[in-house]
This record gives sequence, C-alpha cells and structure tokens, in this order.
Amino acid sequence: MEEGRIVFWVESLSHEKLRLAKYGLAFLEAGDHLLLFDPGENPVLVREG
Repeated sequence: MEEGRIVFWVESLSHEKLRLAKYGLAFLEAGDHLLLFDPGENPVLVREG
C-alpha cells in the first residue's frame, strides 16, 4: 500500500503497458507510473522499481 492505494512494482513499465493492452485492460500513463482501476473503481498504481 502506498498513499492509501494498491501499488504493483514491476521491472519494466513498457512491458506492462504491452501486457495490459494485450488483455484489453484500460490504463492511463501518469508520469512515472500507470494508473488503472479495479472493478470497484479503486485506483491501482503500477510503478517501475
């Protein structure tokens, strides 16, 4: 958890963008992270680290 959100740490944001797109998941690019929402509309961050 970070700032009251769920955060997934990944090795490569570019790889995750391709993977999310492959499965048809919508996301927003927000600077140094990706932002997507779970089925309950809760924000989920994907960060490189």
